[in-house]
Amino acid sequence: MKRKLLLFFGVLLPMLFWAQFTINITTVPETCTGDGKAIINIGNTTVGSVFEFVTYKLPNTSTPYRVTNSVIANSTSLSHEEGSLPAGNYSVKINEIRGLESRSQTASFSISNEFKELNFSNDVNYSCGLANITVNVSSGFPISYELRTSAGVVRPPQASNIFNNVPAGTYNVIVTDKCGNTKGLSVTTTAETNNYTFVTATTNQLGFNFLSSCNTYNHIINIRRNGSSNIPVEKFPIQITYKITAPDGSITTRNYTMNNNLENGKLNVTDIPFYYNQAFKIETSLTDACGNTHTQINNIPARTLNPEVITYAGVCGQNYIGIRNYITAPAYKLEFTQYPPQFKPWELNNNFVSGSYSATLTDIPIVYFGDVNKALPIGNYTFKITDACGHVAIRNFTISSGFILRNRGIREGCNATGSVYLQITGNSDNTKVGDITELRVLNGPSSYSNTYPVNIDNAIVNGSAFVGSLPAGTYVFEASNSCGIPEQATVTLAGANIKITSNVTHNCGSFNYSAKITSNVYNPYIDLEHFNENTNTWEKIGTLSRPGAVSNYTGILNNVTLSGKFRTRARYEVYNNGTTSTSICEEIVDTFMVAPGGLSLKNYYTVSCADNTYNLILDAIGIAPLKYEIFEKDDVAFSIDNGIDPVFVNLSEGTYKVRISDNCGNSIIASLRVNRNKLPTIKPSNLCDGKNGKLFIDGLSFMDIAWYKDGIEISPSSTGNNTLNFNPFQSSTDVGLYTAKLSYNPNPNSCIDNFISFNLTESNQDNPNAGVGQTVTLNKNQITSGIDLFQYLNGSYDNYGTWEETTNSNLLVDNEWFGAFANPGTYTFTYNVSGTCSNTATSTVIINLIGACYEEPTTIGDALSTNHGITLLKRAGSHNGVASTDDWPMLRKGAWTVLESNKKGFVVTRMAEPETAITKPKEGMIVYDTTEKCLKIYSDGSWKCYNTPACP
Repeated sequence: MKRKLLLFFGVLLPMLFWAQFTINITTVPETCTGDGKAIINIGNTTVGSVFEFVTYKLPNTSTPYRVTNSVIANSTSLSHEEGSLPAGNYSVKINEIRGLESRSQTASFSISNEFKELNFSNDVNYSCGLANITVNVSSGFPISYELRTSAGVVRPPQASNIFNNVPAGTYNVIVTDKCGNTKGLSVTTTAETNNYTFVTATTNQLGFNFLSSCNTYNHIINIRRNGSSNIPVEKFPIQITYKITAPDGSITTRNYTMNNNLENGKLNVTDIPFYYNQAFKIETSLTDACGNTHTQINNIPARTLNPEVITYAGVCGQNYIGIRNYITAPAYKLEFTQYPPQFKPWELNNNFVSGSYSATLTDIPIVYFGDVNKALPIGNYTFKITDACGHVAIRNFTISSGFILRNRGIREGCNATGSVYLQITGNSDNTKVGDITELRVLNGPSSYSNTYPVNIDNAIVNGSAFVGSLPAGTYVFEASNSCGIPEQATVTLAGANIKITSNVTHNCGSFNYSAKITSNVYNPYIDLEHFNENTNTWEKIGTLSRPGAVSNYTGILNNVTLSGKFRTRARYEVYNNGTTSTSICEEIVDTFMVAPGGLSLKNYYTVSCADNTYNLILDAIGIAPLKYEIFEKDDVAFSIDNGIDPVFVNLSEGTYKVRISDNCGNSIIASLRVNRNKLPTIKPSNLCDGKNGKLFIDGLSFMDIAWYKDGIEISPSSTGNNTLNFNPFQSSTDVGLYTAKLSYNPNPNSCIDNFISFNLTESNQDNPNAGVGQTVTLNKNQITSGIDLFQYLNGSYDNYGTWEETTNSNLLVDNEWFGAFANPGTYTFTYNVSGTCSNTATSTVIINLIGACYEEPTTIGDALSTNHGITLLKRAGSHNGVASTDDWPMLRKGAWTVLESNKKGFVVTRMAEPETAITKPKEGMIVYDTTEKCLKIYSDGSWKCYNTPACP
């Protein structure tokens, strides 16, 4: 007995002194896919013992994520790294083995996900004709930047986020992050235009008109770049050379430097040679700091002393004068030799001494006599000028009087109205010479008033009149004024007329928008707006470029990276009634959609052929060339690679899955049902009397289209002829039955030879019909292709309207909704129809989509037996011969429980708060939570509550 007891203690004693090891785990987060790390530091190890690390990725605790063994402890501590771990929660079982003995511990750790997707934008600025592109990264970990075109690499990968001196073109900026992921975003740079000119006006010192001496000019240098005097800073200093070729052929050169915009138009030079009464040549040239040059030839004709009298309007039509002294060398003598008795020049010009009719002057370029409140007497005048060189000129002039009610400006708008600015001015110019004291409309359109005259004194402000909100038509205004004689003016207003022709150029990840505006409004701006789905508001993202305050121009906005709904808004100014301030009118002139990534299926059409086959037409937009393929038919693999041809031919009836790819690597997949004719529709736009309007087929730029009216061809067939314009529309002559003939010549096997019609009547100008929308319930498991929303409109309706989803499935293509790809829920669609001229009609279709986790059973084939076992959770399992309840269900083969119903319910375990009641939940457990009133399933490490049909 003593020997046995001694043996027992001999075995137990080493185990008692083999103390438990310690564990400390630090982690490195996942910043690239699967690069997380766990550093396991073990203390109190036994030298020479072997460690095994069994790592589980929770909630899976049955199958190890990784097993690492044969790690030997070379000291009393051990540091071991488990790398290449994705983000998540982990449990690691650490076994230490020493000879025949082992011990183990379990520890937990988490790898956080700090991966950040690359997101960036491109900013472009210009210097000396070349673009500088700055890549602004908003998230991610970039390590290199690259610039490509469709032809290849332009700038290889670099560490800097700035590309300097990039020529004009369209580029793809490629950013690579530290994980090796790449992302591209297109950017367009424009060519810089440097059209320089020297301004050489004929009436001031900017030209070669005035002298500083008998043989030199008094000249001011003024430069324009692209029509503007505001020259970019980097262009300075500008070196300027004047090369003068004298009448005898000799050359004199003058050099000047313009250092900034402040000197432009103020750089006064007085040393350029002049040759009296002889022709010669002045060649002006410049070179800016960027190396841009310009040369301008000025052929100077033979010129002599040539003073000119300019008459200016004064109060109530009286006049004063200025004498412009062309080719007059100062100082010069001016003498009046004939004049009315009341003329006293010393009262009109301070250079004249009282009682004297002559004076010596130096005024260049003009000398004034009088002002707006101090007029010359009516009568005939003669004066003589003798300049410093002895040249003499004599001129005659006559002073009269008169004033008018002048239309100083018409501003059309808002919409079908207009406004006008009226003043009492002199006959000779627009100078205000009197105050309007009373204002009447003697005649005008009936839309303004049924009776005339109409007093509009409330339009008078500070002696002028601003008359706003006038319906289009012709008006006769009469103004009483401070000068005592009523004056009349006739003004015709047309109302605002704005026409936009726009184009969207898609790039990889961005687009460029251009719009040509033709209008009769004042100072129009074109803003591009984007619809923010999160805030349900329209947000301005930019204003199109424009050359200045002009009514007609083409504007551009490049490198827009947003997607979704867009619209363009025209802004322009009109006069307010009775105030000097102006108002801004706004009109929505264009709307369009841009799909994420720039690729979208706008619509598809099907055409049945005589041989019982079909043509499938895909109308997509994206970065060309687009490629089209069919890869599945009726859920079975099926392959047709159509290349760049958007029309598939010789198709039998069925449901086809098509893939459309663009040149940026984007692709979209659609499941399309081919079993009937599905043709495009003709749509109207702005068909109002007297307005420019059109009938059009949206898209199909690759189709051949001819137009007919009442059976007579009015526009022959041509590719992309999808618009029939009315300039303007007149209902008296333009109503009728319009037909478009569709054909497709590129593919001789196509059977497309179809007619679509639009009956244009006077009644549908302002009486649109959208039908009556229904609310329906659909099972998503029974949807095999797009749902035609028109089938859920009751009654008659116009078929040329537009469908819009007010929920957010993003699965609507024209009138078809691809609900098979949507989650169960409620989806709302609005059908909007506009009259061909005015008014709108709207109806709403609501679809309740059900059918989540069950499928219709198969009814063919051999029946399968069902193996099924039932046990209590307290069943005593065994592990290594030891009874246990912790290891249930242990590792055992699966079984199937055949229970399925979508009409009658099952009773499952009911309890309150299973999160606390069930201490050791297992994957797939199901209970009914009586507190939260929902079915709960334990999935992926947590209880999930389901109160509508859905999948865990």
